[in-house]
Amino acid sequence: LDRALSPAGLAVLAERVVLAPLAHGEIAESPTGGAYLGILSGCLAAVRRDDERCIASLGAGAVLSGFESLRHEVRLQADGGVEIAAIYAAGVDRLLTIVPYGFAPFAALVARTERALQLAIHLSQLFPGLDRDGLDAFGAAMDWVALRGGEVLFHEGEPGDSAYLVISGRLRAVTSAGHV
Repeated sequence: LDRALSPAGLAVLAERVVLAPLAHGEIAESPTGGAYLGILSGCLAAVRRDDERCIASLGAGAVLSGFESLRHEVRLQADGGVEIAAIYAAGVDRLLTIVPYGFAPFAALVARTERALQLAIHLSQLFPGLDRDGLDAFGAAMDWVALRGGEVLFHEGEPGDSAYLVISGRLRAVTSAGHV
């Protein structure tokens, strides 16, 4: 993000960030009030709550837009010393008034981090025997496909060369005869 922002934008960002060091094993709490959480140094391990398995590691540069929706699945735990930063919605709003183009790279960081975490959660449910390295390798081999309502993923009779995992939303199977 620092490559995308001007010195003025970085100064505004620095004024509105709350820093929090975490010792090994400490749990990163989800910020309240519409905050974003960024990892400045170290790694947070995503640990499944049901089987205590580490399914992903989020390193420096990862950004989450709060993770309340993921709390029932995983906890984010410091793997060694970690420094995290929270920037609240008001700080992001102020930043955008000074550097309006700065949100695109920020949003891309958030999307990349959250997609990786969602994928790790889903893959760990489907393949409970895979360790973190296996999940990482599986995830690295996948391509993301986003569909809008009504778009076709593939047509009946097309040769298959892929398997699909629905992360969010719904798909409807319709035959050429129009049957659902």
